[in-house]
Amino acid sequence: MVRKRLYAKRTASAEYEQLDLFGLLEEEQRQADRTAEQVRGYEITVGHVAVQRLRARGADDETIAAVAAEYRENRLRGLGRRDARIAAENKLVVGAATPGETTPQPVVKRFTQSSGTENNIEERND
Repeated sequence: MVRKRLYAKRTASAEYEQLDLFGLLEEEQRQADRTAEQVRGYEITVGHVAVQRLRARGADDETIAAVAAEYRENRLRGLGRRDARIAAENKLVVGAATPGETTPQPVVKRFTQSSGTENNIEERND
């Protein structure tokens, strides 16, 4: 009788541990699903290219979901779509200048001698 009770206690605790682990795994899966849904929503809102640019900069799904939340807050504060996206990316340190935001490189003018008496000017960007 004592052995049966001891065995029942051991198996019950093992079953509870299994249930607890399954509960943790289910919660983890729900969180992953919520994160994936936020990423999909952000991708719909700002575009596929913006999300791919974040991924190229090393952002994972959790980071993109955080950017999406910050983007929504910025939009509620009254920022335009582009400004809200840039501010959210910069705040979470995944932002880098996009092609339209880069500082233009100075034009270098070189004077070359020609066969005539005038100088020709070549313009090129380094």
